[in-house]
Amino acid sequence: MTRNIYLRIALLFGLLGATLILTYFLALYATGTNPLAEMNRLDLLIILLCVLFAMGYFRDRLNRGVLHFWQGLVLGLPVVLLSALVSSLVIYGLTRWIPDLFSEYLNHMGKLIEADYQSGRIKDARYYRNLLKSLPGVTPFSKALDIFLKNFFICFFATGLIAMIMRRHPRPDR
Repeated sequence: MTRNIYLRIALLFGLLGATLILTYFLALYATGTNPLAEMNRLDLLIILLCVLFAMGYFRDRLNRGVLHFWQGLVLGLPVVLLSALVSSLVIYGLTRWIPDLFSEYLNHMGKLIEADYQSGRIKDARYYRNLLKSLPGVTPFSKALDIFLKNFFICFFATGLIAMIMRRHPRPDR
């Protein structure tokens, strides 16, 4: 197998993952909810499914049913990186292009913090005031970076597990 095959599969499934995440983001926006606040980690599932399908496609279609652990990592890690990076960059661009999107997110988070304090989930008044005080310091870049880091590191470790599950060694001829 050439490295070119690994690169093509990683590009295909990585861009597919980014496209699906952005479709999910835009669908939430179109329904009137703030996608920055309501994404609920479905983006992680999208990336992991793309990793799973990339490994399965390589194993079943191109490598005669064989997938070694290292091949799974070589395929999965670029898919994770590409999906997380491209989707985060486009989300950052959208928050800059649609400024109301980010200001609504900050208002939403302020209301959530207030509701948590009123309900007793946040008990310390100093912590509550610090949370409210720190909200204006959140920028579109820091939010996009947060999305990227969470998606990348969680999926990075999960990729190793998927590679172990998906691996299949050649059968010895009998």
